[in-house]
Amino acid sequence: MSNLDKNPPTLKTYHQYLIIWIGQLISLIGSNIVQFVMIWWITIETQSAVYLSLATFFGYIPSVILSPFTGVLADKVDRQKLIILADFLQAFVTLLLICSFYFNMMQIWIYFLIISLRSIFQTLQGPAKYAIVSQMVPKEKLARLNGLDYFFSNIMSLIGAPIAALLLNFFDIFQLLFVDIFTFLIAIIPFFFIRIPKLAHIGDKVQLPSMGEYKEGIKEGFQFLRRNVGFFSLILTASFVNFFIMPFTSLLAYYINVDNGGTEQHLALVMMAQQAGLIFGGLITTIKPKRKNPMKFMQFILTIQFIGFAIIGLAPLGSYWIMSLGMFVSGMTFPFTNTIISTIFQKNVPNEVQGRISTVLGALSMLISPIGMIISGPLANLMSTKLLFIVSSLIPILAIQFIWKFTPIMDAEKIVQDNKSLEVLKNPEIMTEVVPVNIKEPREEQESLS
Repeated sequence: MSNLDKNPPTLKTYHQYLIIWIGQLISLIGSNIVQFVMIWWITIETQSAVYLSLATFFGYIPSVILSPFTGVLADKVDRQKLIILADFLQAFVTLLLICSFYFNMMQIWIYFLIISLRSIFQTLQGPAKYAIVSQMVPKEKLARLNGLDYFFSNIMSLIGAPIAALLLNFFDIFQLLFVDIFTFLIAIIPFFFIRIPKLAHIGDKVQLPSMGEYKEGIKEGFQFLRRNVGFFSLILTASFVNFFIMPFTSLLAYYINVDNGGTEQHLALVMMAQQAGLIFGGLITTIKPKRKNPMKFMQFILTIQFIGFAIIGLAPLGSYWIMSLGMFVSGMTFPFTNTIISTIFQKNVPNEVQGRISTVLGALSMLISPIGMIISGPLANLMSTKLLFIVSSLIPILAIQFIWKFTPIMDAEKIVQDNKSLEVLKNPEIMTEVVPVNIKEPREEQESLS
């Protein structure tokens, strides 16, 4: 019997979680303000596409390295203590950042170090925050809460950029960083008054999985993908798409300020447009979550996504409203792609092996993204950011049509029809029972597939 069977969530724990959730939303505003302010500081201070791409890289690489292990950690330790510890450590490094500005000691390498530390602590607590939802929220309320969380999280991100741009007119950067500390205090206070139910197997002594167990889980994940080439094609396509999104993720501020002479208000406008697109797309997927042919629809929506990115690169000098249109179009596609992939995974992969397989999928989908971040800056210096944006849009548009025509990706959603993937995983000799994939037939895919 699982821990949730013994101690199911109640209306009381649901209401307690709502208090925690509201605190997290407020904290998200602070994080978005700090993120915007620091991106703008690097842009103004360095005027360098290389430094901006490196900042994105150092903020991203810890999650790539640690994510295969943090999910297991969240299942083995007291989640409440893990969240509190990680939150305090994030606040501490933010204080170091404030001190660096206040004493005029701030240098770019210090920021790279601090953003890496913040990413480490966020990655450590991420799975724990996600897991406590099912511990405290009754099943019949999960769908509604997840929908509300997605909607309001994007609202917080939507208002974070314009608030930051406005405050920059009245406060120094180090003063604005205190917003993150203030919102952190609001988010952390509920954890001292609300007790998150403890997992039954968690005792005073924590025993983490051995390295051999980690390796075995990864091996089983790759065995599953080897037998299900349609699904494997989908994950490799996700990695490919994420790679070409990296120039836009890394260099948007540089493109707005250096190439187009824009201000922080113009950057806020374009970033708001993307968040508005995410909200719009999320509302549509909530109203109509099912598609008659999900994979065919994914081909269409991915094409639209990169058309949106192309609009940004093709926009005339200083045409921030056209850039905003492009960001809105690309932004609204992310909920569709992420929903399709999540649904295929949840329907086709048995619950018994979802943890270990999701580890492999997550690693593969992010596999080459760090390379995209590192090379974005030098490529922008070599060919101009505008041309890089255009090329990074056109190549995926053409490649997506090729992938759907000449690979088995259309079989991604039907590779497991009889729920025998667990037996297939354990017994290679029965792999012929999996639905066969006809590679020769013509085939017609955020957070992005990140």
